Amino acid sequence: MCISAFVVLSKKDEPSSVLMGRINKNAEWDNIGALTGERLERFASGWMLPSSHSIIYETPEGAARRILREQLCIRNLKLEGPLTFADTSTARFSGMLNHWDIGFIFTGERETILTSEAWDELKFVDVNKLKDDDIVR
Repeated sequence: MCISAFVVLSKKDEPSSVLMGRINKNAEWDNIGALTGERLERFASGWMLPSSHSIIYETPEGAARRILREQLCIRNLKLEGPLTFADTSTARFSGMLNHWDIGFIFTGERETILTSEAWDELKFVDVNKLKDDDIVR
């Protein structure tokens, strides 16, 4: 079972423009996003929401704040949520049977983007123009 948090930041007054990035494989994604090895390589090929597996005993809200700090260099941004979901379809990626992903989604708005070495590219993306295969997490 994986428990993850996702931060969905929309561009102010443009709700279909969501902050997504293409990860920098040289950043410390094992610490800031729980990505290593094959998953890191696979996730580097598309757009990803700022997200991470939760650290043991970490609250969903704590994970969202950590994602803001470590991946986006943002402090004190108002977030709504969480919305929650459970998904068993992601087991196809790991080859595992009986795998569950539990997710906590936090939302907010932002006008500008700060730079972060975690990402090769970080920008507001119109999600209506993306194909499912463009999104890796």
